[in-house]
Amino acid sequence: MDAFEKKYGYREDEKVKAFHRSRRMFCIKDGVLHIAPARVQYSHATWFANEGWITPQDDSLMKTVIRGIVDKKGNIYFYTGYDFKVNQQTQKELMKKLMELKKD
Repeated sequence: MDAFEKKYGYREDEKVKAFHRSRRMFCIKDGVLHIAPARVQYSHATWFANEGWITPQDDSLMKTVIRGIVDKKGNIYFYTGYDFKVNQQTQKELMKKLMELKKD
């Protein structure tokens, strides 16, 4: 069990890992679109920790950074926070990066 699984009380079992592999993660951090490697089997939290952006002790970035996924059909889902909020500001910021995201 990794630190984020323990902290948030979820387990990345094979079903969750299969879901993770089926989508492509992205985030908009400091106005820059970042796209995760394809077919990874981990969460945004693990990706962000791998990049050095968060730690199990300080994951405050998760509350503010716009993050999301592109599924196999090309549908885009985006949100902020652990409660998956969407508001006008997140929509506006995503729209600025939409064409760049669609290129990948």
